[in-house]
Amino acid sequence: MKLGTSMRFPAWFFCTGMALGAVLAAPSSAMAQDTGGEDGFDPKTLCPPVRAIAVSGVFRNPDAEWLFCIPDPAFGMANGVLVAYAHGTVEVIEAGGSIEAIADELEGELGGASTPGLLTQLGFSFGVVARSKTGLSVPEGIDETKRLVDLYREEIFPKYFCQTPNGCPPPPTPPQPLAYVIGASQGGLIATLLNEGAEDKSLTGTMTICAPHGKFRAQFRYLFNFAVLIDYFFRDQFAQPLLTKRGGKPHVPQRLIDNWESGANYKQDIANVISSPAQADALSQALRCARVPSEEGNQVDVAMQLVEKSFLRINDAVETLGGNPTGNWNRIYSCSDNPFRLNFGVQRFRTDPAAVDTLNTFYETTGALRTPEVALHNVVDPGVPFWHEMIYWWKTVLSQSDGLFSATALPRFGHCKVEPKEAVLAFAELIQKTLGSKSPANE
Repeated sequence: MKLGTSMRFPAWFFCTGMALGAVLAAPSSAMAQDTGGEDGFDPKTLCPPVRAIAVSGVFRNPDAEWLFCIPDPAFGMANGVLVAYAHGTVEVIEAGGSIEAIADELEGELGGASTPGLLTQLGFSFGVVARSKTGLSVPEGIDETKRLVDLYREEIFPKYFCQTPNGCPPPPTPPQPLAYVIGASQGGLIATLLNEGAEDKSLTGTMTICAPHGKFRAQFRYLFNFAVLIDYFFRDQFAQPLLTKRGGKPHVPQRLIDNWESGANYKQDIANVISSPAQADALSQALRCARVPSEEGNQVDVAMQLVEKSFLRINDAVETLGGNPTGNWNRIYSCSDNPFRLNFGVQRFRTDPAAVDTLNTFYETTGALRTPEVALHNVVDPGVPFWHEMIYWWKTVLSQSDGLFSATALPRFGHCKVEPKEAVLAFAELIQKTLGSKSPANE
């Protein structure tokens, strides 16, 4: 699926785009740095070490660490435009509100390239906030990304772009700088919801990568069914259950989460079981029944990715939403070698209507875009299936905003597998849709 227009780029984008060849031909200068050290992790080391200004801090109540990487205006490439990045899910075993927890994503999401490095070399200011909540954190992401954009416009932009020889336009106030949001995975859903809620056109446009913005409840159902099927096919292989019931709701034993990668190291135990040649048929059936796409030779890797995405998130989702947003009480499974045994033995859970209401209110998209959005998605994505783009496109048609939406199907297997060139071209398309021949406010 591809909706688009002919490309006509603003002059300022061509100027910053002169660096594109070097960016794509060589690793970013922000990469391959030692971010450790005696004093711990310093988020500023994620910014390019030359011709860039790093500014970091923490939002309080609740704590959410933020970072800006700003092209030094003194070198003439900075355009003053902000690109705010909404990161993917930080699992509950990590620290919330920490840039360190998302550092690997910032350094490798775009085919191994540094996202801050790529954008600053093209002249854009990069901003990110590490969401205060781990796991399911969409409302928090919306609020904290808005605060990040406001901080840039009210403090960062005037400080760094109004003290140059050209200065800012005359008082009473400088014009509001342009702001884009790029979101990956759960961050892509946040970007889309920010777009739909931007009634004052406070955002210039959004770009999503492998976003579950088509039907978020269906994404829950996809991961939930995978978890109950893994539990069914492999429960006899573990001394302790992977999935239980608490108050009729799905529950993962806390000891499993607490010892996921340390202590008992349950993650390794699960990997050892499902990778056993003796369990190859059971794994194949589980993936088939859960409708998880896989290729010959990668079933174990795909399964382990989804094991982490499902089992580590079930408790948090039930607690956050106030119940189970999707169940399998009446579901008939007809995909295994022994459907009767599967339907009799799989654990059954009911849907909690209150959780569905919460999800529909705060997490589901409408398709009513306010500004342009460009989406990138792998055709065969085992983590967030491509059908999200088909559903979201249809939502935009129903809301009569399909002219603002463009989706590109990337012909490869994997979750968020995007090359730097693909990301830059998609971002260029977004700029074309939002600006045409206009220049940034500070030019």
